[in-house]
Amino acid sequence: MKPNEHYLMHQITPFPRNPKLTGTWLLVAIVLGLWGTFWNNATLLGQTTLDDSANESKSNWNVPIPTLGGKQFWSDVRCYGNWKIQRNAVDGHHRLLDDRDIRRAWGSLEACNHELQQQIDSKRIKGHSGRLIILLHGLIRTHDSMNKMAAYLQENSTQPLETICFQYASSQANVGQHAHDLDQFISQLQEEVTEIYLVAHSLGNIVIRHYLQDNRDLKTNQLGDPRIKRIVMLGPPNQGSRAARLLKNSLAFRVVTGESGKQLAWDWEKLESQLATPKQEFAIIAGGDETPSFIEQKVFGGPTDYTVSVEETQLAGASDSIVLPVIHGLMMYDPEVRKATLSLLEHGYLVSPEQKKPIQ
Repeated sequence: MKPNEHYLMHQITPFPRNPKLTGTWLLVAIVLGLWGTFWNNATLLGQTTLDDSANESKSNWNVPIPTLGGKQFWSDVRCYGNWKIQRNAVDGHHRLLDDRDIRRAWGSLEACNHELQQQIDSKRIKGHSGRLIILLHGLIRTHDSMNKMAAYLQENSTQPLETICFQYASSQANVGQHAHDLDQFISQLQEEVTEIYLVAHSLGNIVIRHYLQDNRDLKTNQLGDPRIKRIVMLGPPNQGSRAARLLKNSLAFRVVTGESGKQLAWDWEKLESQLATPKQEFAIIAGGDETPSFIEQKVFGGPTDYTVSVEETQLAGASDSIVLPVIHGLMMYDPEVRKATLSLLEHGYLVSPEQKKPIQ
């Protein structure tokens, strides 16, 4: 390519490989994003059945723009390598993001799958293989909260493995919908993925247990994908959450936590009946001090991470458990929590074989 041609291509490319967005470009991106959402909604409402059928594999006109936040409104439904297809929890449309969070297609699920398949066929992206750890975040968090944990596991593992952080719109739908999205996500993993391990924080564990119950094989009693080997639960509200029940009449709590928060606070008994106890090997890491304070005793009835009490994390059948002095929202960043998590995934115990504390 001649120098002047390279210059011209640089000028007409909306976002170069390493963009430095000026205020003007940022404004343009916001306007295009808002326009895209409006156009998609109009399309979804106005198209006839015939139009949908004719264009199901065609993506809407797309400008490859980076995402501009709002992760709480998106749930992953498929991944291939570091590319993801996500569904918007508000209007239901889908988008395809590449490994740099640049939107490459949007519209129907079929359209995004079509574009992703073209990328796969062209050998531009590589899928997962071997041992894969899927990490799930908690309520009103995003997959970003598990990124450092994922990096630690991958960098310190003695065996080759890959990681991916599953994103779900925790405050925008109920636990059943999150479990359905997780089912789609896992079921579409490549056959080259031979083993799956799950690490979840808080509500993410309830999503896993709902997924396992929804995918129970009545003949074999197998729960979920047979490739799932071990599960690490970080601060799981396995017996509900007293904190959620105390805050259930708060307007702010209902607005911020949405349908999932309502299920924890108001409808726990109904939700609990839809949850399975994993048959896979699983362990629990809870937060709390050996000597609980007066407030902990009065409000939570014992040691707590100030969101979930140690007692509420317990679930019979766990192969190991441990209590560490950590706060609920920060426990995934704690060095001891990370070390124990990796130990369970690799060896089947959190600290050592002699210090295992199964829950009968």
